[in-house]
Amino acid sequence: MDDAQKVLDAAVARRTKIAELLVVARAAVEEDRRNNLGILGAPKKSRKTRTAALSAAVVRLESGLLPGEHREVQVKPPGFLAASARANAQHHAQGEH
Repeated sequence: MDDAQKVLDAAVARRTKIAELLVVARAAVEEDRRNNLGILGAPKKSRKTRTAALSAAVVRLESGLLPGEHREVQVKPPGFLAASARANAQHHAQGEH
């Protein structure tokens, strides 16, 4: 029972940390949005990069990832594409679009 309580406490602490970071990240996105209001024309690359990074940070936090964590990539087994092509020939056929 003690181990279960430790796991539960760790999960609660993690969710609390994510919630705190999410408030800060959303405030940064809102501040960036306000800073971009008076700009005419296409945004410069540095501003677009900053806006995209701030938005990406919010999305990552909303999906439960802390900064520095990475979602594990799921590798398809060998032959998956060939099996998919055989099962769905109509989608893989080279016809007119």
